[in-house]
Amino acid sequence: MSHLYCLDNLNKESLESFWHSRLLKDYPAQNLEKRQSIIRWLLGEDLEQFDRLTSRQLAIAEQMMDYRYRILQQRYLEVEPNRAYYNLVARLGALMMLYQQIRVWVASSQQRKKTLANLIQAAIEDMLKSDLYVKKQIDWIGKCTRDRDLRDALVLGCLEEYCMRPIRNQPAIADKIRYFLLSQSAHTTPIAIGQNGS
Repeated sequence: MSHLYCLDNLNKESLESFWHSRLLKDYPAQNLEKRQSIIRWLLGEDLEQFDRLTSRQLAIAEQMMDYRYRILQQRYLEVEPNRAYYNLVARLGALMMLYQQIRVWVASSQQRKKTLANLIQAAIEDMLKSDLYVKKQIDWIGKCTRDRDLRDALVLGCLEEYCMRPIRNQPAIADKIRYFLLSQSAHTTPIAIGQNGS
């Protein structure tokens, strides 16, 4: 992996140049407008932040940008929309199956007739409608590009990254499913979701 923090006089222009070169190498047939949209999304709204970061903070920022880019690249970018959405659900479903207590909890809930994939899709829809962070990211993505397919790919990449974030030693999607199930039944007893594997 290339290192952004090794660049001299790190600024907006050098960052854009770095990612332009990387995207050009990875996707030589991609048009300039699409590359610039992806770069804008990766760098975020506050470009001035890079002037304030320490070397350690910059290294962390580099890792996060690279992580988001790899998520986008591996499952969503230039992938047919329905397939890309399936990739997200499958990725999160595979993650959830690692948690034995989640499987037990879902099986014992009043929503047990639904498959885990159904519950993940319902949780995603709920996030798209009501999660403030997701809404803010969608607004930002809308400013980055008007290309519908690219916009959808960026949203899916953002959703995966957000759902994978650790919250109380478990991925955020676990909490999203938990609260979704609880919202469907006021009589459902909360069950702690631990880290025990299958």
